[in-house]
Amino acid sequence: MNWLVVDPAVPGQLFVATDVGVFYTTNEGVNWFTLMSGLPRVAVLGLALDNPARILRASTHGRGVWDINLGSAVATLSAKSFLFGGVLIGDTSAPRTLTLTNTGGAALHISSIIGSGDYMPSNNCPSTLNTGSQCTIIIIFKPSTVGFIPGIVTIADDASSPQLVNLSGTGLNAVSLSPTSASFGNVAVGSSSVIKTVTLTSNLSSGISFSFRASATFTATGGTTTPCGSSLVAKGKCTISLTFKPKQNGTLNGNLSVTSASFATQIVSLTGSGTGGSAASLTFNPTSTVFSNELIGTTAAAKTVTLTNSGPTAVNISALTASADFTAVGTSLTPCGGSLAPASKCTFAITFKPSVIGAIKGSVAIANNSTLNPQIYDLSGAGVLPVSFSPSSVTFAGQAIGTTSPPKIVTLNNNRSSALTIASIVASGDFSATPGGATPCGSTLVAKGTCTFQITFAPIAVGTVSGVVTVTHSANGSPQAVKLTGTGQ
Repeated sequence: MNWLVVDPAVPGQLFVATDVGVFYTTNEGVNWFTLMSGLPRVAVLGLALDNPARILRASTHGRGVWDINLGSAVATLSAKSFLFGGVLIGDTSAPRTLTLTNTGGAALHISSIIGSGDYMPSNNCPSTLNTGSQCTIIIIFKPSTVGFIPGIVTIADDASSPQLVNLSGTGLNAVSLSPTSASFGNVAVGSSSVIKTVTLTSNLSSGISFSFRASATFTATGGTTTPCGSSLVAKGKCTISLTFKPKQNGTLNGNLSVTSASFATQIVSLTGSGTGGSAASLTFNPTSTVFSNELIGTTAAAKTVTLTNSGPTAVNISALTASADFTAVGTSLTPCGGSLAPASKCTFAITFKPSVIGAIKGSVAIANNSTLNPQIYDLSGAGVLPVSFSPSSVTFAGQAIGTTSPPKIVTLNNNRSSALTIASIVASGDFSATPGGATPCGSTLVAKGTCTFQITFAPIAVGTVSGVVTVTHSANGSPQAVKLTGTGQ
């Protein structure tokens, strides 16, 4: 007689005991597999499965009870991490292939395979992966922003879930400038600074044409090694030499801009300080202008500066020249331009339209007929994405296994002039994310508003643990990720 038992841990799995062995099927009898052979040729009196230990017991006549440890599912991955390198914004990387194999003694049940942020996995994995079987996960990277972008693929199953694959890549503009800022320190008025070099790299597979210039007080020329001209071959590099020659005292800002029809303007912020010069005849209120975070590609509200002729004689103002990403024009009833008598005032308005992410320094050069020509007025601002986070990465100190860390707070900034819809805030692996802090995030966030969420870390194993919080929202660039790192002890 044959005895059958249904394995309740594996729906559809059947075992059959006969007088010659024990057999099983995982696909409703289409294929049968030998679990154990060599049973004595006597009647098998009973068959039972002891869960969750997964021990199959076959009772025989006169030969006692035969135990078989069926084991459990084991999910084995062909890689634990992938490096995608640099990929142009909007382009798609070459695919990376991940193989998932069930090396255990029971079927593996897969409930989800999810990528974070700019990483997109596809797969041919079934919901049930039999013992010895494997499936393939294809991962691609499509960066939505410039800079280092962390990510993770999370595989949820009934083995040692979750299975995590750490990912990293870098979003690239058509060209890259390195460094992206330069400081010249103190330089005597009328003297030239040491030369600083900026490297321009093309990330394109075709040649490009471009131009570059530095704002007043700074000079940009082709470098001494592979000097930049007006064009660059595919994937080529060239250098630009920068010098600083102040004409007035104090901190002086400016920038180097690289422009082309092939890509958005790229900026290197510059600063230096002039010392030992004479007093300026033109003074300003405020003494400098700072723009807060402004969405890339949009124009900030204009800010007005009042210029006063503090010298003993009239000064003729012939031009206002702003550095890249800023504009300056005479405004109001007394616009700056033409002759300005002693103690008289004029005004000009400044706007800011950032082309790159991060801090941007600049200036307005006021051309005039005084001994201090041009005179420099300092500007600064910052370009941001529609949604940004502070901090943009979180690190947890060592945490005992089985315990939960104190929460760390992350602020989400809606930099748009319209409301933001927040669909989800989800952490991977050993991390958890929930609304929390002073202004907990909800489903919507007002224009230019901020909200907070909290992250905790509960390690299940010793060692470094990487992860991300993935935030899905209604703005461009969604979803976005906050990099997480912790150590289990």
